[in-house]
Amino acid sequence: MADSKIQQLCQSIYRKHQKALDLIYEHRPDRQAELRDYLCELIETNPNLVLDHASKTYIHFVPKAWDIPRLREGKGWTRSGRMLVFEFFNGEDRLRLTLIIGPGPDETRQRLFDMAFRHAPPFRRSSKTLTPMYSTIFNRSFLTPTAYQEKNIDELKEELDRQWKNFLEHDLPKLDAVLQRETWLWDKNNL
Repeated sequence: MADSKIQQLCQSIYRKHQKALDLIYEHRPDRQAELRDYLCELIETNPNLVLDHASKTYIHFVPKAWDIPRLREGKGWTRSGRMLVFEFFNGEDRLRLTLIIGPGPDETRQRLFDMAFRHAPPFRRSSKTLTPMYSTIFNRSFLTPTAYQEKNIDELKEELDRQWKNFLEHDLPKLDAVLQRETWLWDKNNL
């Protein structure tokens, strides 16, 4: 069938069923929004984590233990003032988790960056120097483009569950252990 015939047929069907097709289109499944909601639920049901902010594409959270004054001196990024934040990038065809040093006092940012340099792994910096605004010091792929092509939403959630469990049991404890040893962060006399 020629493209023009297909186009004519589609236009004819649309004219006859416009309201129904528009309604179907308006309420079509939104995999990105479903995964955002699922991620927020995973974070909010974990008593050791705090959801900072969530949009369709970016979901921010921190461990409760990291919710301390020294790490809440950020400016111009999160409303909470948090400057060391885990961020899920929830793209249309991938899901990636990063740990980002955001805007805040230069000394604190540099010390966090140096800590990540000294402790690689578990930290994985994306650059050799601290950038002026955002520096990634850990990243981990949760869902790949291939998974999005081959799996339905339920299978993606199952894979997400596996990756989340692995992150909580392996990566997060290692990252937290390093941060807990940074006495300058926890010293109340230097706040």
